[in-house]
Amino acid sequence: MSTLSEKTITTLDKVPEGKVATLISIEAGKGLLSRLLNMGFIPGSKIKVLVNNGKGVLVVSVHDTEISISRGIAQKLLVMVESP
Repeated sequence: MSTLSEKTITTLDKVPEGKVATLISIEAGKGLLSRLLNMGFIPGSKIKVLVNNGKGVLVVSVHDTEISISRGIAQKLLVMVESP
């Protein structure tokens, strides 16, 4: 018997700690978009959420680099999360 995984599309701020999400798009202006792309937030990248306590900053891992981002910026990152 095989099980299908369910894919959820949401913003990064809603992804729980320990989950890995795939970046779909960035909803930001040119300045922030450029900064995020330079930090490795490229559509298709895998992002692991290391710290997300529901308020304040998130700590994520992108391309083996730990990055702290504000919740406001995380709300601009559209991701897909797979649930087993």
